Amino acid sequence: MKSEIYSSPPPSPVSKIPLPPEEVLTGLPLVMDAAKAREALGDSGVEVEGGRIFYVRYKPKTSCLAAYEFERKNPETGGRELVVFYAKGMTTNGYFLAATKAENHRWVDVPYAPSVMRWDAAAALLFVFPNDALLDGLRILEEPKKLQRFLYENLAAYPPDQWRLSDKRLETELVRYKPERRAVFRSETKAIHHQTEEKRKVEVFWRVYGERQGEEVFRRMQFLKRSLSKETLLTTPTPYGYEPERQILLMEALDGKPLLELLVTAATSQALERTAAALARLHQVFDEKLSVWRPADFLTEANETKKMLAALLPEQTSLIEKVYVKLEEQTPDSQFAAAFVHGDFYYGQVLIDGEKVGFLDFDRSHAGNPLADVGNFAAHLRLLELEGRLQNGLELTQRWAEAYADWAKAEIKPKELDWWTALSLFFLAVSPFRRLEAEWPKKTKEILRAVEELLC
Repeated sequence: MKSEIYSSPPPSPVSKIPLPPEEVLTGLPLVMDAAKAREALGDSGVEVEGGRIFYVRYKPKTSCLAAYEFERKNPETGGRELVVFYAKGMTTNGYFLAATKAENHRWVDVPYAPSVMRWDAAAALLFVFPNDALLDGLRILEEPKKLQRFLYENLAAYPPDQWRLSDKRLETELVRYKPERRAVFRSETKAIHHQTEEKRKVEVFWRVYGERQGEEVFRRMQFLKRSLSKETLLTTPTPYGYEPERQILLMEALDGKPLLELLVTAATSQALERTAAALARLHQVFDEKLSVWRPADFLTEANETKKMLAALLPEQTSLIEKVYVKLEEQTPDSQFAAAFVHGDFYYGQVLIDGEKVGFLDFDRSHAGNPLADVGNFAAHLRLLELEGRLQNGLELTQRWAEAYADWAKAEIKPKELDWWTALSLFFLAVSPFRRLEAEWPKKTKEILRAVEELLC
């Protein structure tokens, strides 16, 4: 599995990009500029070079957040290493309250920077990883022994009276990070048997949550593993354990090649076919504890997206409103059996190996219409095409829908699938801004036009 802390395509290194109009958060232009953040770090005695933003979150008139990746020279090794910071800009009153609170909090010590720094000019706080205002579970990275103990407590296959997990060989890399929301890591070490001295490679993934959802995700994954124990088409990561206090979920590292790598090869058709078969199988699972989502629930979320888009691009308010109204007017009213819906299904959640198809990330799983998954997958294919990363997006989308219908033994009404695809694309219209792409206003408009075409 490829490890990178930003979504592809990578954000533009250009610092001067268009920003939404904002009267309250006066520090927005500073927070959304990696060069300005680097200067602010320098004022606090932190020496870093380069810099790019890999994640953005913005709530108009309330807060803005940007996560940065910089380079620094490691004085011990002489080599260069990547370091991560994030800044959270606030209203003036909110900033001074947060700054006072931060001064009285115990943070993780970092050798090359203060744990948390004030950035008065931007009314923002700068956090150096692994310090995070809401992800307390990141404290486990303070020392390898803490993580080693966590692995011992949750890896039943390696009881400490029989196996030793090496903390010296323990390597951990950050895979994905959304400050104050969640972080994903991959850890690898050696397990050595006390008596036989047998050595095994141990590889796991673990997630740190900032909201009280990890326990429910752990339950879902346990349920899926039991339900699919005899399955030959589909596999999901084994959940090894969950620690409520730190909100850390430990899970198996699945084998397989990312589906995206197969979409531009001769194996595309077979990969789509296998993915469709696996998704149809997932939708057959029934979990009575899942919350039920109906089209009206999605429209409530879409209304929030509409407000965000209007704040980002007020000059496109008419188009945004027009598209949203069409989504409302064309809401499907068909009855359906509540399937196990993945909730965020696209190529990035799929690994394919010689035997099975692996699905990842069940944070947004719910009971509902299976076309929510089928349409979301199609929307991401369309987005790849709009970004110029896929030449035959329409053809693949049609092939995808046909393959799923065959395996699910279901008749899919084209208009209904178009609605679910359009809904997902509407949600994705904010993604160019969240990646802070240089031409995000233009790209956002292109996505909105694509949504409009689907709803004609």
